[in-house]
Amino acid sequence: MNRIGRKAIIHVAELSDRAAVKEIIPSVVKQGFKPDILVNCAGIQRRHPSEKFPDEDWDDVRRICLGAPANRADKLMNVR
Repeated sequence: MNRIGRKAIIHVAELSDRAAVKEIIPSVVKQGFKPDILVNCAGIQRRHPSEKFPDEDWDDVRRICLGAPANRADKLMNVR
């Protein structure tokens, strides 16, 4: 990536913490970066028989695997 003049940074955040998720893009921008691409490499998995899947576990999976990336993508659009 460096050969073509690009730079990648890693920003670690607790995606189960809504406040931490909301701070990802502002934190990167405060460091002087203007993100072009956001890669989410996080997720969780819960295993239960489908007929016994607890609502709390389903909420966790949706919040972390779907909600956090969608919220950050929306925030990234506002940086441009």
